[in-house]
Order: sequence, then structure tokens, then C-alpha cells
Amino acid sequence: MFQLPDAELPLRVPVARAPPAWGFATEIELRAELARARGDRQQALVELESIRFLESPTALFGLAHFGMRERFLHAEMLTALGRDAEALSWYESLGQVWDLPYVAAAHLRRGEIFERRGDQARARFHYSRAASLWQGCDPEFQPLLARARDGLQRVSPGLVALSPASRESPPR
Repeated sequence: MFQLPDAELPLRVPVARAPPAWGFATEIELRAELARARGDRQQALVELESIRFLESPTALFGLAHFGMRERFLHAEMLTALGRDAEALSWYESLGQVWDLPYVAAAHLRRGEIFERRGDQARARFHYSRAASLWQGCDPEFQPLLARARDGLQRVSPGLVALSPASRESPPR
């Protein structure tokens, strides 16, 4: 029998309101994307915050993948508005296997936030994880890999290799 792993942080999954909940969330995401494209980050965030999320480490597995893009966009809008502390929890929600398309980017953003806060140990961990996950990536992701490596060098004077740091546990 499949069991979900114990989660340190709550898993955020949109709550099914009433049929057609999936279409409703997609409509909201589209409005949020259009607002972001117009440069209206605040309106994009308002749209995203209208999606109610169920916070539970034992959320239904079938729903778990739903909402990963919305969670990432939510974190991006908070970061763009300078609300790093709030953004961190949204980036941290992107760590499960079904979140894989966003895991490396979430680590990169957490590295940037912790670097801005002066927390070099946590920044180093997250930059290292992002760089490790993007090793051998497609050409369109090379600029992101370069950003992760550059960040890692900034917070790790004298660091020679990425591999040992990428296996560390996150600092507490």
C-alpha cells in the first residue's frame, strides 16, 4: 500500500469547492497570469489568493499535483512584491515528487531570499540543491543553472566542488 511521506511542512492543495472546481482554479490562474503579464503583480496575487488551499500532509494523492503552478506563481508574486517571508512558505511547499518541474526553481529562489537575509548557510544549501538538480539541463535552463552557481560562489568563498554541499541537509 502506498503511503505519503511524513511532511515537515503542510502540503498545499486547492480545495475542491464544487464542480467544476478544476476549471474554476484554471480560470483564476489565467486571470493571474494576464495580470502578471500586464505588470500588475498585486492583482495577480489577489487572483491567486482567491484559490483556497487545503493544508494537510495527508492530502489526497490524486489532487497533490494540482496547484503546483499556482503555488509557484503565488510565491513569485510575493517575491516580486518584496514579501520574502511569505514567499518562502510557498516555495517550501514545492518539494514533493509531483512538484518536480518547480523544485529546482524553488530552491534557487529560496537561495536568493536567504542570501538577501544574510543567512549564508541556508542560501548555500538551496543554491547547491538548485545547481545539483539542473546539472546536465537543457540549454534553455543554462542561465538558471548559472545563477545558482553564481549564488553558490557568492555565499561560499573557497568552495571548489558542488557535489558534497548538494547532499547536505538544510540548516536549521
